[in-house]
Amino acid sequence: MKCRTPAVLLLVSLLVTGCAMAPVAAPTLPSSPTEGPAPAEQPATPPPEPAAPPPEPAAPPEPAVSWVVRGHWGPVYTENPSAGETKAAVLTFDDGPSEEYTGHVLDTLKEHGAKAIFFVNGHAARHPDLIRRIVAEGHTLGNHTMTHENLDTLSPAQQRSQIDGVNQIIKEITGQQPYWFRAPFGAFDDDTLAILSDLHMQLLNWSHGSGDWMEVEDGYKDPAIVIHDVLSETPRNSNMTPLHPGAVILFHDTLRHTAESLPEIIKGLKEMGYTFVIPEPSRS
Repeated sequence: MKCRTPAVLLLVSLLVTGCAMAPVAAPTLPSSPTEGPAPAEQPATPPPEPAAPPPEPAAPPEPAVSWVVRGHWGPVYTENPSAGETKAAVLTFDDGPSEEYTGHVLDTLKEHGAKAIFFVNGHAARHPDLIRRIVAEGHTLGNHTMTHENLDTLSPAQQRSQIDGVNQIIKEITGQQPYWFRAPFGAFDDDTLAILSDLHMQLLNWSHGSGDWMEVEDGYKDPAIVIHDVLSETPRNSNMTPLHPGAVILFHDTLRHTAESLPEIIKGLKEMGYTFVIPEPSRS
């Protein structure tokens, strides 16, 4: 029998040699889906702003102060305690409107924020634009009779005609009847009061005269005298009244010197602490 040892040795040698070769690298597996770069840091959420406190409730508005007339000659007064030490004055103008001077008076009142009562005569029918302007600028229209007659010399029928004639003119121009009435020369009687009551009107004369109709020469007077007489608390003579709280002041918007003196008069009254008011109609 032949010996086979060399062949077997050769085979063993080859097997041992193959085992000594470099190992084959294992295939790379795909990364796990949970692996990868760390996510970027998110900014921290700021803390919420503190809630704003609820708004303070608004204070209730101050009640309007109502001024009323004491008697037929003033002065005006109020029982409203919120008025405090307020000194009131009522600016009134008679005999207009005047084509020459009423516009200047209205300009001054507008500039100073003052309101007034204009007691007009029958010739108001000739100046409807001025009548409308008086109302449009917040002033009050009053009745001063058709022809400026002394009423206590007239019959009741004549008095009614004098008063109602102006009412009709103002109604036609403005659509409203005036409430306040001023008697020419301040003269009236029981018949006058009865007619006014029937017409739902109230008499308002004056408690402080400007004197703009006194000491006039050729239709003119030194405006400085008018200013003094209105603002003075010590009258020049017994025919003048002193300035007083609640004064119903009589002017005429038909006079040049009144229009010229009015700016200084209003300025002076303001400096003395006066405010300008329109009285309320009587509740009686």
